[in-house]
Amino acid sequence: MSNQAKASALAKAGFDLWQAGRLEDAVPLYREAIECADQNHYAVDAYHSEFAAVLATLGRDDEAREQYERALPAVQRIDGEGQTPGGLIARYFLSEHLLKMNAPAEALAILERAMAAFAAASSEEKATEIREDLAFIINAPAGE
Repeated sequence: MSNQAKASALAKAGFDLWQAGRLEDAVPLYREAIECADQNHYAVDAYHSEFAAVLATLGRDDEAREQYERALPAVQRIDGEGQTPGGLIARYFLSEHLLKMNAPAEALAILERAMAAFAAASSEEKATEIREDLAFIINAPAGE
């Protein structure tokens, strides 16, 4: 049974521990947040992505890859084709991690899908909106 309020609080606590450098302490909080989250909630992809970053920093690359991969379906449940900045960013981080794991062909395939989604934007106006959203997200201070 989901408890989204609890999941959000756990993920925030996990994020705070991650930022404080207490990576091992963040791991069980992210696990529990993901377990009790409503899997259709808009923040689930962020929980997976943040957890993946913690695991990657700890050198637990296979577990990190699994979490990066789990972030993609979470994004697609929300926006279908993954054309939102969240979808593009999730693909970018997965591909970056695949490069770290010496899997360049897989990384390229992920990036090609991201670029195809970007190119499929219905209009130049939509493409511009996506570029602006990405620029804001990439340049935003941590925690925004």
